[in-house]
Amino acid sequence: MILGITGIFLIYIVYERKDYTIWEILALVPLGLNPYFLECLSYKFDAPFMALSILGAIAPLLYRKRTAWEYVLAVSIGTVVVCTSYQASSGIFPMCVILLAFRMWMENMPCKQIFAFCLKSVLGFGIGLIFFRIVIMVPISDNGYVSNSIPAISELLPTAIKNFKKYFSLIKSDFKAIWKGVFLLLCAGFVVSGVVRSQQKKCVTMFMAILSGVLMLLLCFGLYPILIAPLFLPRGMYGFGVLITILGLSVAEYRQSVVIRIPALAFAWIFFVFSLTYGNALYVQKEYTDFRMVQVVTDLNGMEVFLEDKPVVVQISGSTGHSPIICSMAQSYNMLSRLIYVTFQEWWWGQKQLLEYYGMKNVVTDTKQDLTVYGLPVVKDSMYHTIYGNGNYVLIELK
Repeated sequence: MILGITGIFLIYIVYERKDYTIWEILALVPLGLNPYFLECLSYKFDAPFMALSILGAIAPLLYRKRTAWEYVLAVSIGTVVVCTSYQASSGIFPMCVILLAFRMWMENMPCKQIFAFCLKSVLGFGIGLIFFRIVIMVPISDNGYVSNSIPAISELLPTAIKNFKKYFSLIKSDFKAIWKGVFLLLCAGFVVSGVVRSQQKKCVTMFMAILSGVLMLLLCFGLYPILIAPLFLPRGMYGFGVLITILGLSVAEYRQSVVIRIPALAFAWIFFVFSLTYGNALYVQKEYTDFRMVQVVTDLNGMEVFLEDKPVVVQISGSTGHSPIICSMAQSYNMLSRLIYVTFQEWWWGQKQLLEYYGMKNVVTDTKQDLTVYGLPVVKDSMYHTIYGNGNYVLIELK
């Protein structure tokens, strides 16, 4: 529902009308079905907040023709919503501002009006970020996962370049060859459509279209590239999917030729099909995980130590890995190996499900101990796992 409302707002903001063709509506599909946001949808409980962050980034633009203070206030509130829900959306508002400024320029609007729009947008965005940073944000040190720390000024550019290289390399490996080809056609269509529609000189319009596209590409990851330890997981990269949506709306406009519109329709179909593939992959992986977990529980059920009243320290070592079917599917979709989580492994998520879901008695976890160095004797060995145990210590080594 939130994504649907956001899509309605976005198409209205870009086209500034209330009637749309089927081409234009289909161009909105990547907003919620792009592969990177599919992981956000998989989180269920967190998904509404992740969608809310996109809404918070786009909705303030509905006020851009109101008074200056109303628009600045709306942008500030929207930015705070983004920062307090999911910061991966922090680049969406700037991307939309660049697109709208470019369209205003193509329609030969006064430079003073365009500059005022951009200035108010920057002011509202900055106020929101500063308010969040000073009043709300809780600093998180680099823990090997993420960090919201910014490097020193002298290291800011090298850090950003390093992070951009990482993001683009991930997109290169995630996207199939045909996807990358369609994206290049979409970018070319964005430039061509701008040149055809523009009331400015064609050569200047081509330069401005390319410049706008490059700026939006650099902004699609939001503030993450300037952080010391940004999020490189798929769910932190859906700004690239929003970029595809924005470019798709530009080329799908009714005034464009059918040839220019095709890449937008192609992405709608590609991402729709991939979403079904992803759903099937999630189901297959869950079945495989449940099967492996039941195998472990069955073997543990026969151990006398779990029938006593004394607490038993249980730890998991290793990982089940992906289902063999997922490994086969990943040959066609490299992104699946990053999107599909291996939940049964040596970390809190996998252990929590095993030790609590099945109602095992007297089981405790102790992260201060490492049972892998205790040299425990083998109690049970199978093709899927090996169980070591001695007294009230049990180690499960997954294969």
